[in-house]
Amino acid sequence: MSLCVKNHAAVLPKDASVELPSYACLIGNILESSGVTLSQTDCSFQMTNVLFGGISLSSGLHHRPDDKEVSAVGAACAFLHVSLNTLPLEGIMTILAYRTELVPVLWNFMKRCHENQKWQSVSEQLAYLLPGDSPGWLLALAVFCPVYKHMLTVVDNEEFYEQEKPLSLKDIRYLVIILRQALWQLLWVNPTAPSNSSKPVTTTSSKKHPVELIQHRVSIVASELLSQLQDWNNRREFTSPSDFHADGVNEFFITQLAAARQRHESNSVFTRNRFRIRRDRILEDAYDQMSALSEDDLRGPIRVTFVNEFGVEEGGIDGGGIFKDFMENITRAAFDVQHGLFK
Repeated sequence: MSLCVKNHAAVLPKDASVELPSYACLIGNILESSGVTLSQTDCSFQMTNVLFGGISLSSGLHHRPDDKEVSAVGAACAFLHVSLNTLPLEGIMTILAYRTELVPVLWNFMKRCHENQKWQSVSEQLAYLLPGDSPGWLLALAVFCPVYKHMLTVVDNEEFYEQEKPLSLKDIRYLVIILRQALWQLLWVNPTAPSNSSKPVTTTSSKKHPVELIQHRVSIVASELLSQLQDWNNRREFTSPSDFHADGVNEFFITQLAAARQRHESNSVFTRNRFRIRRDRILEDAYDQMSALSEDDLRGPIRVTFVNEFGVEEGGIDGGGIFKDFMENITRAAFDVQHGLFK
């Protein structure tokens, strides 16, 4: 932008000094005003729809994304990745999930890139954003994973399994493969040094290691999403449990993956607030184990592990999805007429 404006300097006031050219003042004002503007959720919603407006949702699986579409998705994801790391998540995440077409548009793009083995050319074309040897799916997953994960915390069983919203079960099976392969590359083939992921990406830190920061961020959001999808698969299988396991894994990889999946859990969750619940005795087990909790404990975090009819714990880490499943089932059981608890 500064280079373009510099060639049309006649439209700007005279430079205040050699060190402070007028186009620098223009950029400073743009940055200052954009910080205020983009913090308003309506603006973020409009900006996202503009960025994704020219990208088709109807392209078939075998239709390779062209250069124009790759550039548009790359620019949009770069903008949104920065937004997710700098703006208040409470407002922007809901806006992106429910007032834009971000999830279906990005998924359609990623699916076609994966099917047509387009990721390498995506990396080359987006070299102005990230080095050419960076995975082509890096920016897309950095934006898609947290937004889709946010949607999954709200949908119920009917929407997920019967209505197949926001993605079809067939697409989710394909997504599991993409996430699994991405995590394999990030955590095993090309691991990055761990960093404090809880802190937002600052301008100073992003200048030092932008690719490493994004890779580390994607390893977290992708593993959290994969964990959440595994929770849904444990409730009712839509794919084989083995689809969540990478081929040829060893203990080192498992340790890294488990650490990434559990990193979002609070250290303040006490052991006494973790419960093993038998699915076929959910009401009885919940009452026996939780009735002794204080009001403060009941208001705090509670983690549930389900046990099947053979006494074996079901897989998955409770990042909220398993507890949601527990609440739905215990509510249904408590109001079942055969228990006679209510009239």
